[in-house]
Amino acid sequence: MRYLLMIIALATLCACATSGPNYTSANGSGGQGYHDSKLADGRYRVSYSGGRTDTAAEVKDLALLRAAELTMLEDFDWFRIVDRETVKNVEDRASREIAVRQPQRVTRDCGLLGCTSSVEPGYSGVGIASTQRDQRYETTLEIRMGKGEISDPSSIYNARELYKNLKASYP
Repeated sequence: MRYLLMIIALATLCACATSGPNYTSANGSGGQGYHDSKLADGRYRVSYSGGRTDTAAEVKDLALLRAAELTMLEDFDWFRIVDRETVKNVEDRASREIAVRQPQRVTRDCGLLGCTSSVEPGYSGVGIASTQRDQRYETTLEIRMGKGEISDPSSIYNARELYKNLKASYP
């Protein structure tokens, strides 16, 4: 029974570990994943927002994967990138804070001529605050889709071929 519990715990840990970026639709603005908008017939803007652990190269690949997928969904054969941009968003945030407080200290000294009282302010103790730097990449592509023969393979992506190759890397 003990071994069964250890196997279940190990399987749970393995399931929680990520092997790479998650190719998915973004939930709302600022969410991780892809989003796209139609600009005109056969022309789209495709964006992919990565997570904290996704590299710039992975985010670029996932934007291309969505462009290829969208091209096939719209019944086109290929697409050309008209414009592209990759930005790195950096955010610092406090992750932990520990503080210890002690109350005020009142002392009273009495002598022949009377008593005096003194108040020492409380000691704020140890304060530890750490910040964590999050960096996320976002790639935006503006694409134009087309059908038929590819005239210049150096500037045009075959949607089916690209989708097949990238989908193997990002299941």
